[in-house]
Amino acid sequence: MIAGLGLRRASGLGLLAGLAVLTGLVAWQGLETVTASLAAAGWRMFWLPAYFLLPLALATASWLFLYPAGAGPRPIRALHVSWVGLAVNWLLPVAQVGGELARARLLLRRRQPLAETVASLVGDKTLQVLTQIVYTLLGLGLYVGGYAAGGLALGVLLGVGLFTGLVAGFYRLQHAGLFALFARLAAKLMRSASRADIHAGAEEVDGAVRAMYRRRLRLAGAALLRLGFRLALAGEVYLALAFLGHPVSVLDALILESLGQAMRAAAFLIPGGLGAQEGMFMAVAVALGIPTELGLAVSLGKRLRELTLGIPGLLALQLEEVRGALGGNPGRDGG
Repeated sequence: MIAGLGLRRASGLGLLAGLAVLTGLVAWQGLETVTASLAAAGWRMFWLPAYFLLPLALATASWLFLYPAGAGPRPIRALHVSWVGLAVNWLLPVAQVGGELARARLLLRRRQPLAETVASLVGDKTLQVLTQIVYTLLGLGLYVGGYAAGGLALGVLLGVGLFTGLVAGFYRLQHAGLFALFARLAAKLMRSASRADIHAGAEEVDGAVRAMYRRRLRLAGAALLRLGFRLALAGEVYLALAFLGHPVSVLDALILESLGQAMRAAAFLIPGGLGAQEGMFMAVAVALGIPTELGLAVSLGKRLRELTLGIPGLLALQLEEVRGALGGNPGRDGG
């Protein structure tokens, strides 16, 4: 509980810092200049939420591959849960992990098996970080190969090294019985009659996690689909710049998206990487020969997509909570 309060406080402070940075960047470029760039794109920017259905479908398919064949939620239900989880991570101060907790809550309410559900979400988060590292290295390689990299490339590489070490440690902990360790700690704080149940449940989850990693073909398929999700996000940048009247190559769009997402991931304590993503988009835009105000406008266009899809997602989550409070019992994978 104390750790949770500390995390929420850090995220709250991160939100204030992110808003300050974003306000400073907009002021630096000039509010009129930025709004004029977005106005030039007009209603076409609202194609970005429609386009995002492709990356969303790829992310959902990747997650479903981590379940045993036939054991996961129905695809439509999984798509709904993925959408709500992303909305939570986009718009709430949850350090990019609250979305996974929301997904688990929605699935368990529909009586999805606990061990397999938790294992799939742990594996999905691991693949998110791993593919982010691969995606960042791909974008960095293209950047270094085509443009003068300078100190930016060194900074990104240091960040990649740090995240690689963290994900490797997390992977080792999963195989070492991460949930059994948590159960032993929790059991010390609870009545003795509950300890056996806690330990048994944690052992079951740890077993499901190990079994998930043994399904090598499904794991490989999940990794490829998750990487496909990241590559598809470059299409969003490609479309946004075309709408803004500054078309670029697919490779330049990939560089901009991959490095922007890397900075956003590094600033995970700031809700949505607010300000951090915008700063990186502007820095990379300069190297790619894109006006900085357009780099900022692209990032703000992505924020527009997050608001357009995220606010209804949060409303859907609230509706689920109200149904649960009123005693609704949809049953396993119900509607």
